[in-house]
Amino acid sequence: FDSNIIFAGSPSGGLFKTTNAGLSWDAIGDFLPSLGISGVVIHPTDPNIIYILTGDGHSGVGSLVNAYLYMSSSAGVFKSIDGGETWLACGNLPVIGNYTGRELIMDPQNPNHLIAATSKGIYKTINGGITWTLTQTGNIYDIKYKPNNSNIVYATDSTSFFRSVNGGNTFVNINQPNLPQNNRISIGVTPANPEKVVLFAGPAIDNNSFQGLFISNNSGLTFLNRVQT
Repeated sequence: FDSNIIFAGSPSGGLFKTTNAGLSWDAIGDFLPSLGISGVVIHPTDPNIIYILTGDGHSGVGSLVNAYLYMSSSAGVFKSIDGGETWLACGNLPVIGNYTGRELIMDPQNPNHLIAATSKGIYKTINGGITWTLTQTGNIYDIKYKPNNSNIVYATDSTSFFRSVNGGNTFVNINQPNLPQNNRISIGVTPANPEKVVLFAGPAIDNNSFQGLFISNNSGLTFLNRVQT
Protein backbone atom coordinates (compact mmCIF):
# COMPACT_ATOMS: atom_id res chain seq x y z
CA PHE A 1 0.00 0.00 0.00
CA ASP A 2 1.07 3.56 -0.73
CA SER A 3 0.29 6.01 2.07
CA ASN A 4 0.60 8.88 -0.42
CA ILE A 5 -2.63 7.75 -2.10
CA ILE A 6 -5.74 9.02 -0.35
CA PHE A 7 -9.38 9.08 -1.41
CA ALA A 8 -11.88 11.67 -0.18
CA GLY A 9 -15.62 11.76 -0.78
CA SER A 10 -17.75 14.89 -0.70
CA PRO A 11 -21.48 15.41 0.01
CA SER A 12 -22.26 16.64 -3.50
CA GLY A 13 -18.99 17.16 -5.35
CA GLY A 14 -17.89 13.63 -6.12
CA LEU A 15 -14.80 11.60 -5.28
CA PHE A 16 -11.24 12.95 -5.14
CA LYS A 17 -7.86 11.21 -5.21
CA THR A 18 -4.37 12.35 -4.30
CA THR A 19 -1.16 10.48 -5.09
CA ASN A 20 1.13 12.89 -3.23
CA ALA A 21 -0.25 12.78 0.31
CA GLY A 22 -2.69 15.63 -0.24
CA LEU A 23 -0.52 18.21 -2.01
CA SER A 24 -2.85 18.06 -4.99
CA TRP A 25 -6.16 16.35 -5.74
CA ASP A 26 -7.84 15.05 -8.88
CA ALA A 27 -11.58 14.59 -9.29
CA ILE A 28 -12.43 11.03 -10.30
CA GLY A 29 -15.77 9.45 -11.03
CA ASP A 30 -17.34 12.65 -12.35
CA PHE A 31 -19.79 10.62 -14.41
CA LEU A 32 -21.22 8.66 -11.50
CA PRO A 33 -25.03 9.01 -11.30
CA SER A 34 -24.70 10.46 -7.79
CA LEU A 35 -21.90 12.82 -6.76
CA GLY A 36 -22.61 12.42 -3.07
CA ILE A 37 -19.98 10.04 -1.64
CA SER A 38 -20.69 8.83 1.89
CA GLY A 39 -18.46 5.76 2.15
CA VAL A 40 -15.14 4.55 0.70
CA VAL A 41 -13.53 1.18 1.43
CA ILE A 42 -10.40 -0.37 -0.07
CA HIS A 43 -9.64 -4.07 -0.42
CA PRO A 44 -7.11 -5.09 2.28
CA THR A 45 -4.77 -6.97 -0.11
CA ASP A 46 -5.49 -5.37 -3.51
CA PRO A 47 -5.59 -1.56 -3.28
CA ASN A 48 -6.88 -1.31 -6.85
CA ILE A 49 -10.24 -2.66 -5.70
CA ILE A 50 -12.33 0.13 -4.20
CA TYR A 51 -16.00 0.38 -3.26
CA ILE A 52 -17.96 3.59 -2.74
CA LEU A 53 -21.41 4.17 -1.28
CA THR A 54 -23.16 7.10 -2.94
CA GLY A 55 -25.63 9.59 -1.51
CA ASP A 56 -25.22 12.64 0.72
CA GLY A 57 -25.26 11.06 4.17
CA HIS A 58 -25.53 14.24 6.23
CA SER A 59 -28.55 15.96 4.69
CA GLY A 60 -32.19 15.01 4.87
CA VAL A 61 -35.47 15.58 3.10
CA GLY A 62 -36.27 18.59 5.29
CA SER A 63 -32.79 20.11 5.20
CA LEU A 64 -31.72 23.43 3.71
CA VAL A 65 -29.47 21.54 1.27
CA ASN A 66 -32.45 19.60 -0.02
CA ALA A 67 -34.64 22.71 -0.21
CA TYR A 68 -32.16 24.28 -2.64
CA LEU A 69 -31.96 21.04 -4.67
CA TYR A 70 -28.31 20.34 -3.79
CA MET A 71 -28.82 17.04 -1.98
CA SER A 72 -27.43 14.02 -3.82
CA SER A 73 -29.57 10.93 -3.29
CA SER A 74 -27.93 7.52 -3.35
CA ALA A 75 -27.52 5.54 -6.57
CA GLY A 76 -26.16 2.50 -4.72
CA VAL A 77 -22.65 1.10 -4.42
CA PHE A 78 -20.01 1.30 -7.16
CA LYS A 79 -16.82 -0.68 -7.60
CA SER A 80 -13.48 0.08 -9.23
CA ILE A 81 -10.80 -2.51 -10.03
CA ASP A 82 -8.26 -0.03 -11.39
CA GLY A 83 -7.63 2.28 -8.46
CA GLY A 84 -10.60 4.55 -9.10
CA GLU A 85 -10.07 5.29 -12.78
CA THR A 86 -13.32 3.58 -13.85
CA TRP A 87 -16.44 2.54 -11.97
CA LEU A 88 -19.24 0.01 -12.42
CA ALA A 89 -22.54 -0.27 -10.56
CA CYS A 90 -22.13 -2.92 -7.93
CA GLY A 91 -25.57 -4.44 -7.50
CA ASN A 92 -27.63 -1.39 -6.56
CA LEU A 93 -29.10 -1.61 -3.10
CA PRO A 94 -32.72 -2.82 -3.32
CA VAL A 95 -34.28 0.37 -2.00
CA ILE A 96 -37.35 2.01 -3.53
CA GLY A 97 -37.43 5.81 -3.67
CA ASN A 98 -34.92 8.45 -2.62
CA TYR A 99 -32.50 7.55 0.13
CA THR A 100 -29.05 8.53 1.36
CA GLY A 101 -25.93 6.52 2.09
CA ARG A 102 -24.34 6.89 5.50
CA GLU A 103 -21.47 4.44 5.96
CA LEU A 104 -19.85 1.51 4.14
CA ILE A 105 -17.68 -1.07 5.92
CA MET A 106 -15.78 -4.12 4.69
CA ASP A 107 -15.02 -7.28 6.66
CA PRO A 108 -11.20 -7.35 6.92
CA GLN A 109 -11.33 -11.14 7.14
CA ASN A 110 -13.54 -11.53 4.06
CA PRO A 111 -13.45 -8.58 1.61
CA ASN A 112 -16.49 -9.91 -0.26
CA HIS A 113 -18.57 -9.13 2.83
CA LEU A 114 -19.63 -5.47 2.95
CA ILE A 115 -22.31 -3.70 4.98
CA ALA A 116 -23.97 -0.42 3.97
CA ALA A 117 -25.75 1.86 6.43
CA THR A 118 -28.43 3.96 4.73
CA SER A 119 -31.44 6.08 5.59
CA LYS A 120 -33.58 3.06 4.63
CA GLY A 121 -31.76 0.46 6.71
CA ILE A 122 -28.72 -1.82 6.82
CA TYR A 123 -27.82 -3.85 3.74
CA LYS A 124 -25.26 -6.64 3.57
CA THR A 125 -23.56 -8.39 0.66
CA ILE A 126 -21.53 -11.60 0.84
CA ASN A 127 -20.55 -11.67 -2.85
CA GLY A 128 -18.71 -8.42 -3.37
CA GLY A 129 -21.82 -6.33 -3.97
CA ILE A 130 -23.56 -8.45 -6.59
CA THR A 131 -26.60 -8.86 -4.36
CA TRP A 132 -27.65 -7.09 -1.15
CA THR A 133 -29.93 -8.19 1.69
CA LEU A 134 -31.78 -5.92 4.11
CA THR A 135 -30.81 -7.01 7.62
CA GLN A 136 -32.14 -4.10 9.72
CA THR A 137 -34.73 -1.44 8.98
CA GLY A 138 -34.51 2.17 10.14
CA ASN A 139 -32.75 5.44 9.46
CA ILE A 140 -29.24 4.19 10.21
CA TYR A 141 -26.56 6.80 10.95
CA ASP A 142 -23.45 4.77 11.75
CA ILE A 143 -22.09 1.22 11.65
CA LYS A 144 -18.82 -0.32 12.83
CA TYR A 145 -17.19 -3.73 13.12
CA LYS A 146 -15.80 -4.65 16.51
CA PRO A 147 -11.98 -4.49 16.16
CA ASN A 148 -10.47 -7.95 15.66
CA ASN A 149 -13.89 -9.63 15.60
CA SER A 150 -16.01 -9.04 12.51
CA ASN A 151 -18.76 -11.30 13.84
CA ILE A 152 -19.81 -8.42 16.11
CA VAL A 153 -21.22 -5.34 14.39
CA TYR A 154 -22.53 -2.14 16.00
CA ALA A 155 -25.08 0.22 14.47
CA THR A 156 -27.16 3.24 15.49
CA ASP A 157 -30.23 5.06 14.29
CA SER A 158 -31.51 8.33 15.74
CA THR A 159 -32.56 6.81 19.06
CA SER A 160 -31.16 3.29 19.42
CA PHE A 161 -28.00 1.20 19.52
CA PHE A 162 -28.02 -2.13 17.69
CA ARG A 163 -25.69 -5.09 18.05
CA SER A 164 -25.08 -8.11 15.82
CA VAL A 165 -23.18 -11.28 16.78
CA ASN A 166 -23.37 -12.95 13.35
CA GLY A 167 -21.54 -10.52 11.12
CA GLY A 168 -24.51 -8.25 10.47
CA ASN A 169 -27.02 -10.91 9.38
CA THR A 170 -29.37 -9.91 12.19
CA PHE A 171 -29.35 -7.14 14.80
CA VAL A 172 -30.69 -6.78 18.34
CA ASN A 173 -31.73 -3.45 19.83
CA ILE A 174 -29.73 -2.97 23.04
CA ASN A 175 -32.43 -1.23 25.06
CA GLN A 176 -30.65 1.31 27.20
CA PRO A 177 -32.90 3.64 29.22
CA ASN A 178 -30.09 6.17 29.55
CA LEU A 179 -29.85 6.74 25.78
CA PRO A 180 -31.95 9.88 25.11
CA GLN A 181 -33.90 10.93 22.05
CA ASN A 182 -31.43 12.20 19.45
CA ASN A 183 -31.11 13.20 15.83
CA ARG A 184 -27.87 11.27 15.49
CA ILE A 185 -25.68 8.83 17.44
CA SER A 186 -22.13 8.22 16.18
CA ILE A 187 -20.02 5.20 17.12
CA GLY A 188 -16.35 5.10 18.12
CA VAL A 189 -14.24 1.93 18.51
CA THR A 190 -10.52 1.31 18.91
CA PRO A 191 -8.22 -1.72 18.36
CA ALA A 192 -6.35 -0.62 21.50
CA ASN A 193 -9.36 -1.79 23.53
CA PRO A 194 -11.79 -3.84 21.40
CA GLU A 195 -14.30 -4.13 24.26
CA LYS A 196 -14.83 -0.35 24.42
CA VAL A 197 -17.61 1.32 22.44
CA VAL A 198 -18.24 5.07 22.60
CA LEU A 199 -21.48 6.74 21.47
CA PHE A 200 -21.55 10.46 20.73
CA ALA A 201 -25.21 11.44 21.10
CA GLY A 202 -27.05 14.53 19.92
CA PRO A 203 -28.47 16.93 19.18
CA ALA A 204 -31.72 16.10 20.91
CA ILE A 205 -35.00 16.47 19.08
CA ASP A 206 -36.57 18.67 21.76
CA ASN A 207 -33.86 21.23 22.57
CA ASN A 208 -31.20 20.83 19.87
CA SER A 209 -28.39 20.25 22.38
CA PHE A 210 -25.59 17.75 22.94
CA GLN A 211 -26.86 14.79 24.95
CA GLY A 212 -23.78 13.00 26.19
CA LEU A 213 -20.87 10.67 25.61
CA PHE A 214 -21.91 7.11 26.37
CA ILE A 215 -19.21 4.51 27.05
CA SER A 216 -19.42 0.73 27.13
CA ASN A 217 -16.60 -1.48 28.37
CA ASN A 218 -18.32 -4.77 27.56
CA SER A 219 -18.67 -4.68 23.79
CA GLY A 220 -21.86 -2.64 23.72
CA LEU A 221 -23.97 -4.63 26.17
CA THR A 222 -24.35 -1.76 28.68
CA PHE A 223 -23.50 1.96 28.61
CA LEU A 224 -22.88 4.76 31.08
CA ASN A 225 -23.11 8.47 30.30
CA ARG A 226 -19.65 9.91 31.04
CA VAL A 227 -20.42 13.47 29.95
CA GLN A 228 -23.56 15.01 31.43
CA THR A 229 -25.31 17.94 29.80
